[in-house]
Amino acid sequence: MQAFKDYEKFKKRLSSEGIIKAVLIGFLVAFAVAIITAAVCWYFGINALLIVIPEIVVIGSGISLCLYYFKYRPTAKTVAVKVDELGLEERMITMCEYEHDDSYMAEAQRKDAMKALETVNEKMLPIAVSVGLIVFSILSFVGGAFTSSVTVLAAEGKIKSGKEIVSELLEKPAEQYSVRYVSSLFGTLYCPAFNTDGNEELQNELLSKGYVSNDDGSIILYSDGSIEMTVTEGVDGEYIFAIPKKGYTFVQWSDGELSPFRKSSGNGIYSEITAIYEEGDFDIEGYLNKIEANIPTLSDSSHKPYDIGSGNSNSGNNGGGNSFGGGDGLNNFVIDGKTDYRHVYKDYADEGLDRANNDANMNERLKKAINNYYNSIKASSSDETDGNN
Repeated sequence: MQAFKDYEKFKKRLSSEGIIKAVLIGFLVAFAVAIITAAVCWYFGINALLIVIPEIVVIGSGISLCLYYFKYRPTAKTVAVKVDELGLEERMITMCEYEHDDSYMAEAQRKDAMKALETVNEKMLPIAVSVGLIVFSILSFVGGAFTSSVTVLAAEGKIKSGKEIVSELLEKPAEQYSVRYVSSLFGTLYCPAFNTDGNEELQNELLSKGYVSNDDGSIILYSDGSIEMTVTEGVDGEYIFAIPKKGYTFVQWSDGELSPFRKSSGNGIYSEITAIYEEGDFDIEGYLNKIEANIPTLSDSSHKPYDIGSGNSNSGNNGGGNSFGGGDGLNNFVIDGKTDYRHVYKDYADEGLDRANNDANMNERLKKAINNYYNSIKASSSDETDGNN
């Protein structure tokens, strides 16, 4: 259209509208794809920034260019139609149709159209972009930025990835079961994690109520000497010890376990396990060595479960006599039927300390635990010997 110079002004106006629409739609799609990409990356805990940013630029630019050149770029006819909407009553579209007609009627029509065109200007053409398109474009931008930021946090471990959340949702909650340990008249039970030794308030509560529990109720001590524990499936519970009285030795637990000390465990149902004893000599040295070898961390405890033979420790069961409870069950115990263990145990402790300290293959944490253990035994044995000489 060379018939009038103002035509280009109207075309530029419509070109601006086309560019805005093409860019909004192009990047709306790009950010929508970025949201999907970021969601996938978040699920697997991958930082999506290096993927999403190039993706947005390439997809957004590509779609915007295609939309403009193939859909929104103004042509002579589209400009004429838009200008006619300003009240020119199809003069411009008619002039386009007779552009190459040199007849008298065509010339007259062009002059009439040009005269009518002088009554309008390009600013009268509105840039028509829908509110919905603007809103969705903003939402897609915010969504893309948010999901991309989430992937960064997930990759750094600051929040959980989608895979971790799904795994937690699908994971079956661990069940809890109760296990009650029962002793007999020939022995007592002891749980290092919770006991009444030296705690007058707990002892009084045990005597008055018949039972006492720890803070979370997972361990209950009963006045008859039995101990009930709440155990989570698949998780080791607390240690419990079966201590025979004088003249008896531990045989096994009623479920077949042979070790006199064990960790509580649940088998899916409420269970009651009894410690079984028989007449015989209790191998105190072997018992303590087993404790030291299997659970050295107990030797760091402020309350020593193997502080035996004190004769004046408070127990809540059968009148006291050692930190396990059970009266004088371990007092005056003798080795080989004639040698008082308190007279020789210091030698065993010294031997154990030397063996541990000279073992180059032993890690320092275990070595420290063993040293604490033997030193506590030496101190206890020395006090006993001095007090009975």
